[in-house]
Amino acid sequence: MGQLLYAQDNNNRFADAIRDDGFYAAWIMSSKNFTNLTEMLGKQVLPCPNMKNGMAPLPPWSNTTCPWHEVPYGWLIGYYVLAGVPEATQRVLVSPGVATNWVSPLTATASPDLPIAADVNLDMSRAFYATATIVAHSRTGHRTAATGTGTNIRPIDLGAQGGNVGYLDGSIRWKNLRAMEPHVASDVTSVVIGYW
Repeated sequence: MGQLLYAQDNNNRFADAIRDDGFYAAWIMSSKNFTNLTEMLGKQVLPCPNMKNGMAPLPPWSNTTCPWHEVPYGWLIGYYVLAGVPEATQRVLVSPGVATNWVSPLTATASPDLPIAADVNLDMSRAFYATATIVAHSRTGHRTAATGTGTNIRPIDLGAQGGNVGYLDGSIRWKNLRAMEPHVASDVTSVVIGYW
Protein backbone atom coordinates (compact mmCIF):
# COMPACT_ATOMS: atom_id res chain seq x y z
CA MET A 1 0.00 0.00 0.00
CA GLY A 2 2.88 2.34 0.83
CA GLN A 3 4.31 1.83 -2.66
CA LEU A 4 0.99 2.87 -4.20
CA LEU A 5 0.80 5.96 -1.98
CA TYR A 6 4.34 6.91 -2.98
CA ALA A 7 3.48 6.49 -6.67
CA GLN A 8 0.43 8.76 -6.32
CA ASP A 9 2.70 11.53 -5.05
CA ASN A 10 5.33 10.84 -7.73
CA ASN A 11 3.46 11.19 -11.06
CA ASN A 12 2.30 7.53 -10.79
CA ARG A 13 5.92 6.28 -10.86
CA PHE A 14 7.16 3.76 -8.31
CA ALA A 15 10.36 4.42 -6.40
CA ASP A 16 13.46 2.93 -7.99
CA ALA A 17 13.93 -0.55 -6.46
CA ILE A 18 17.73 -0.51 -6.72
CA ARG A 19 19.46 -0.87 -3.35
CA ASP A 20 22.18 1.44 -1.95
CA ASP A 21 25.06 -0.33 -3.71
CA GLY A 22 23.48 -0.02 -7.18
CA PHE A 23 22.20 -3.60 -7.49
CA TYR A 24 18.75 -5.17 -7.06
CA ALA A 25 17.73 -7.78 -4.51
CA ALA A 26 13.98 -8.20 -4.02
CA TRP A 27 14.18 -8.40 -0.21
CA ILE A 28 16.34 -5.27 0.26
CA MET A 29 15.07 -1.70 0.02
CA SER A 30 17.34 1.31 -0.50
CA SER A 31 17.87 3.66 2.45
CA LYS A 32 16.17 6.47 0.51
CA ASN A 33 13.04 4.38 -0.15
CA PHE A 34 13.00 3.12 3.43
CA THR A 35 13.09 6.70 4.74
CA ASN A 36 10.27 7.73 2.38
CA LEU A 37 8.04 4.82 3.42
CA THR A 38 8.70 5.18 7.13
CA GLU A 39 7.82 8.86 6.93
CA MET A 40 4.52 7.84 5.33
CA LEU A 41 3.72 4.69 7.30
CA GLY A 42 5.93 4.40 10.39
CA LYS A 43 8.56 1.68 10.95
CA GLN A 44 6.21 -0.72 12.72
CA VAL A 45 4.11 -1.18 9.57
CA LEU A 46 6.90 -2.28 7.23
CA PRO A 47 8.08 -5.82 8.02
CA CYS A 48 6.18 -9.04 7.55
CA PRO A 49 4.91 -9.98 11.05
CA ASN A 50 6.63 -13.39 10.75
CA MET A 51 9.97 -11.61 10.20
CA LYS A 52 9.85 -9.24 13.21
CA ASN A 53 12.73 -11.15 14.86
CA GLY A 54 14.90 -10.87 11.74
CA MET A 55 15.08 -12.55 8.35
CA ALA A 56 18.26 -14.46 9.21
CA PRO A 57 18.61 -14.30 13.01
CA LEU A 58 21.21 -17.07 13.39
CA PRO A 59 25.00 -16.60 13.02
CA PRO A 60 26.77 -15.60 10.89
CA TRP A 61 24.03 -13.11 9.89
CA SER A 62 22.54 -12.42 13.33
CA ASN A 63 20.02 -9.82 12.16
CA THR A 64 17.59 -10.07 15.05
CA THR A 65 15.10 -7.36 14.10
CA CYS A 66 13.26 -6.39 10.99
CA PRO A 67 13.66 -3.96 9.38
CA TRP A 68 17.43 -4.39 9.57
CA HIS A 69 20.01 -1.99 8.09
CA GLU A 70 22.58 -4.00 6.16
CA VAL A 71 25.51 -1.77 5.12
CA PRO A 72 26.27 -1.17 2.20
CA TYR A 73 23.08 -2.68 0.70
CA GLY A 74 20.11 -1.02 2.37
CA TRP A 75 17.25 -2.32 4.52
CA LEU A 76 16.11 -5.93 4.87
CA ILE A 77 12.37 -5.44 5.24
CA GLY A 78 10.92 -8.93 5.47
CA TYR A 79 9.14 -9.03 2.10
CA TYR A 80 9.90 -8.66 -1.60
CA VAL A 81 9.72 -5.28 -3.33
CA LEU A 82 8.69 -6.10 -6.90
CA ALA A 83 7.73 -2.65 -8.25
CA GLY A 84 10.15 -0.08 -9.63
CA VAL A 85 12.82 -2.43 -11.02
CA PRO A 86 14.40 -0.56 -13.97
CA GLU A 87 13.94 -2.17 -17.39
CA ALA A 88 17.69 -2.69 -17.88
CA THR A 89 17.81 -4.63 -14.59
CA GLN A 90 14.71 -6.64 -15.48
CA ARG A 91 16.43 -7.85 -18.65
CA VAL A 92 19.14 -9.62 -16.61
CA LEU A 93 16.71 -11.23 -14.13
CA VAL A 94 16.55 -14.43 -16.18
CA SER A 95 17.64 -18.03 -15.74
CA PRO A 96 16.32 -20.12 -18.65
CA GLY A 97 15.08 -23.53 -17.59
CA VAL A 98 15.16 -22.57 -13.90
CA ALA A 99 13.05 -19.45 -13.45
CA THR A 100 10.20 -17.73 -15.26
CA ASN A 101 10.59 -14.16 -16.49
CA TRP A 102 8.61 -11.49 -14.68
CA VAL A 103 7.57 -7.88 -15.22
CA SER A 104 8.13 -5.23 -12.58
CA PRO A 105 5.60 -2.40 -12.85
CA LEU A 106 7.30 0.97 -13.17
CA THR A 107 4.09 2.98 -12.86
CA ALA A 108 0.84 2.66 -10.94
CA THR A 109 -0.99 2.69 -14.29
CA ALA A 110 0.55 -0.60 -15.49
CA SER A 111 -1.48 -3.83 -15.69
CA PRO A 112 -3.42 -4.24 -12.41
CA ASP A 113 -2.57 -7.96 -12.12
CA LEU A 114 1.19 -7.33 -11.75
CA PRO A 115 2.66 -8.14 -8.32
CA ILE A 116 4.26 -5.25 -6.43
CA ALA A 117 5.17 -7.04 -3.16
CA ALA A 118 5.27 -10.59 -1.80
CA ASP A 119 6.24 -12.53 1.29
CA VAL A 120 9.75 -13.98 1.21
CA ASN A 121 10.28 -17.47 -0.19
CA LEU A 122 13.99 -17.21 -0.98
CA ASP A 123 15.62 -20.27 -2.54
CA MET A 124 19.41 -20.13 -2.32
CA SER A 125 19.92 -23.88 -2.85
CA ARG A 126 21.85 -23.29 -6.10
CA ALA A 127 24.32 -20.88 -4.46
CA PHE A 128 28.02 -21.62 -4.69
CA TYR A 129 28.72 -19.57 -1.54
CA ALA A 130 27.52 -19.77 2.07
CA THR A 131 24.11 -18.14 2.38
CA ALA A 132 20.60 -18.96 3.60
CA THR A 133 17.25 -20.13 2.25
CA ILE A 134 14.46 -18.15 3.94
CA VAL A 135 10.69 -18.64 4.07
CA ALA A 136 8.10 -16.43 5.78
CA HIS A 137 5.38 -19.06 6.21
CA SER A 138 5.84 -22.68 7.23
CA ARG A 139 3.69 -24.68 9.65
CA THR A 140 5.90 -23.29 12.43
CA GLY A 141 6.22 -19.75 11.04
CA HIS A 142 9.34 -18.10 9.58
CA ARG A 143 12.30 -20.42 8.90
CA THR A 144 15.91 -19.79 7.87
CA ALA A 145 18.48 -22.45 7.02
CA ALA A 146 22.11 -22.16 6.01
CA THR A 147 22.67 -23.38 2.46
CA GLY A 148 25.13 -23.07 -0.41
CA THR A 149 28.62 -24.57 -0.80
CA GLY A 150 27.27 -28.11 -1.07
CA THR A 151 24.24 -27.89 1.23
CA ASN A 152 21.15 -27.57 -0.94
CA ILE A 153 18.12 -26.52 1.11
CA ARG A 154 15.06 -25.32 -0.82
CA PRO A 155 11.96 -23.55 0.55
CA ILE A 156 9.96 -26.78 0.22
CA ASP A 157 12.58 -28.51 2.43
CA LEU A 158 11.80 -25.94 5.16
CA GLY A 159 8.09 -26.65 4.90
CA ALA A 160 7.23 -23.44 3.02
CA GLN A 161 3.47 -23.05 2.70
CA GLY A 162 3.36 -20.03 0.36
CA GLY A 163 2.78 -16.37 1.06
CA ASN A 164 0.82 -13.21 0.52
CA VAL A 165 1.25 -11.42 -2.79
CA GLY A 166 0.26 -7.75 -3.20
CA TYR A 167 -0.92 -6.66 -6.62
CA LEU A 168 -1.06 -3.35 -8.42
CA ASP A 169 -4.86 -3.31 -8.14
CA GLY A 170 -4.42 -2.98 -4.34
CA SER A 171 -5.45 -6.56 -3.55
CA ILE A 172 -3.43 -8.95 -1.39
CA ARG A 173 -3.95 -12.65 -2.01
CA TRP A 174 -2.58 -15.77 -0.35
CA LYS A 175 -0.77 -17.99 -2.83
CA ASN A 176 0.13 -21.58 -2.05
CA LEU A 177 3.80 -22.41 -2.70
CA ARG A 178 2.73 -25.07 -5.24
CA ALA A 179 1.03 -22.32 -7.28
CA MET A 180 4.00 -19.94 -7.09
CA GLU A 181 6.58 -19.63 -9.85
CA PRO A 182 10.35 -19.31 -9.43
CA HIS A 183 11.85 -15.97 -10.46
CA VAL A 184 15.37 -14.55 -10.40
CA ALA A 185 15.19 -12.15 -7.45
CA SER A 186 18.56 -10.37 -7.75
CA ASP A 187 20.79 -9.06 -10.51
CA VAL A 188 23.91 -9.94 -8.51
CA THR A 189 23.67 -13.61 -9.54
CA SER A 190 20.99 -15.73 -11.21
CA VAL A 191 21.20 -18.40 -8.47
CA VAL A 192 19.02 -16.16 -6.25
CA ILE A 193 15.50 -17.53 -6.76
CA GLY A 194 12.37 -16.07 -5.22
CA TYR A 195 8.89 -17.56 -5.33
CA TRP A 196 5.75 -15.47 -5.74
